[in-house]
Amino acid sequence: MPTNGPSSELVLHWPGSPPSFNPFSNLSMPSWFPIWFIFDQLVNLDGEARVGPQLAESWDVSADGRRYTFHLRRDVTWHDGAPFSAEDVAFTYTMLVDPRSTSRYQSLALPIKGAEAYAAGDAATVEGISVVDDHTVVMELAEPHFGFLATMAFPIVPKHILEGVAKGERVEDTEWSLRSPVGTGPFRISSYEPGGDAAFVANEAYWGGIPNLDGVVLRRLDDEAALVAFAAGDIDVMFIDALDADRVRERPGARVEAFRTCEWRTIIFNFSHPALGDRRVREAVVRAIDRETIVSDVYRGMGEVVGSPLIMPEWAVNHRLDSQYPYDPEGARALLAQAGFAEGFKVDLVTGPGAIPARHNAPFLGEVQRYLADVGIDLVLNIKPIIEYVDDYENSRFDVYTCCGASGPDPDFTAIYFHSSSMPPKGSNGARYVSAEADALLRLGRTTADPEERAAVYHRYAEVLTHDLPWVALWHENRVLALNEGVGGDFTELGMSWLPGTIPGSWQWTKNGAG
Repeated sequence: MPTNGPSSELVLHWPGSPPSFNPFSNLSMPSWFPIWFIFDQLVNLDGEARVGPQLAESWDVSADGRRYTFHLRRDVTWHDGAPFSAEDVAFTYTMLVDPRSTSRYQSLALPIKGAEAYAAGDAATVEGISVVDDHTVVMELAEPHFGFLATMAFPIVPKHILEGVAKGERVEDTEWSLRSPVGTGPFRISSYEPGGDAAFVANEAYWGGIPNLDGVVLRRLDDEAALVAFAAGDIDVMFIDALDADRVRERPGARVEAFRTCEWRTIIFNFSHPALGDRRVREAVVRAIDRETIVSDVYRGMGEVVGSPLIMPEWAVNHRLDSQYPYDPEGARALLAQAGFAEGFKVDLVTGPGAIPARHNAPFLGEVQRYLADVGIDLVLNIKPIIEYVDDYENSRFDVYTCCGASGPDPDFTAIYFHSSSMPPKGSNGARYVSAEADALLRLGRTTADPEERAAVYHRYAEVLTHDLPWVALWHENRVLALNEGVGGDFTELGMSWLPGTIPGSWQWTKNGAG
């Protein structure tokens, strides 16, 4: 055990507990908090989306971009003491497309040869996944995919625990998923109260080294109560709203750190709505909102207006789109008139606690509501509990929906939102957006090896999305962390926290100078 004493238990604010610890099915960011600490992934991604080793020490990629060979670490065990092996990797990537996992991340594994046939029930195995030996696994793709490596940052799950889930049953309903998750990560679960707190203790056998902290506690509190607890010193680390930054700094020794992430705030349109099905109306919505003022006033400048859903990595960003839809209420009214809605219309917006923190929905949505009212659009806000919020999206029970999207680590990741094959539950294309050109560009982007040519493909893809506007990329919001006195270490991974993904560097965090 670490010898740091009881004060080395780090307490993080947890804004919303998950329905399960199943990484395949969790969508909202709060549901990923425990997964960050319990699991590891094949590769790790830094803040610039550069790929580095984790459970895979190294890898080889064939010249044609179709064959990926991963060489695994030999010093890894699961929390229950069982050895980690290539069988676990093969099992995880098979389960990504297995109905038993209720996976919302199928698109990550679908490029593997035979994955579609397995998902459809037409094959007993995924043809392209093969285990060479205990420490070598090969993934052969159906076609070249030069962005595939960056998508390998998905939590690896234990075959020896989950292989017994029978057909027709769900991983979601297992004891492993509901109460007793087992991973290879730096912390293992010690207690969990559904709807309440979760506690983790250091994994003494962690391959990266014994964690500096004795444990991590996820404290389930509403945002205002968490701010009070932070001020009292009862919470060590929490995500905050930019509007609360000055309040946090009032506590002696506390500090605020802001991180630019790959995430962007979006509003998503239901094309079946009589007005929103017209792209002129969707463009009018964008032009009606003074995004620059909202970023300046609501986010205190901790963010920036973005031109498309592709905001990183930088090589994929089409900066020609940066000022495509400026604040233009007169232009918005003209577009509404052209579409036959000069008198305006009423529209419902579904939101929920998926943002970090949830309370910042209120100020930004109030501003959006005010700007739309100015051009005749009556926006009615419907705030839903997390389960209803996700369910409404997956079943298209919304006119307009707001959440955060992500454009990294590779632009191909956005296929989960915009490819026609990614309709829920197979992906997150809740707008039911279908574009033959977008589909073709995503395929071309995967199969193009030359970096400059690949960038050009995604620049065109961004143009298609910003013209069609199934989702509107409004702005990027910095992720803002409040850290109390005595907390030490590099919290970049927490500030970035790629989804889906883990935070392996948490084993190096410290509290009160211990470590």
